[in-house]
Amino acid sequence: MTSETIVNKSGEIIIPDPPIARLFFSSTRSAWFWLIVRVYLGWQWLNSGWGKLSGGTWRSGDALRGFWTNAVAIPENGRPPIAFGWYRDFIAFMLDQGWYTWFANLVMWGEILIGIALILGAF
Repeated sequence: MTSETIVNKSGEIIIPDPPIARLFFSSTRSAWFWLIVRVYLGWQWLNSGWGKLSGGTWRSGDALRGFWTNAVAIPENGRPPIAFGWYRDFIAFMLDQGWYTWFANLVMWGEILIGIALILGAF
């Protein structure tokens, strides 16, 4: 197995990509593979966001408030769900300010829009 060294005009050594990387990222033959992956991931994002939209508790922020409340709670025995104190303080601050009302909508609509963008090929 020989490796050839390619040097560009400015003297930098260029290492060629492995054949599998060229197949997946540089060839149009793998377009069908990426289409299937992209549509599947887009459907998962869209389905997750749609479940939050139709569930009802995400639009009001109650689901996120419950999640954040459990996340910042420090149990008497065992480890807390959030290991870093600065992050727990940040989540507690957002919880105290009532940010769960708009943040839940941001998450819900973000998931829906990312799903649509993936399905349409915007990413």
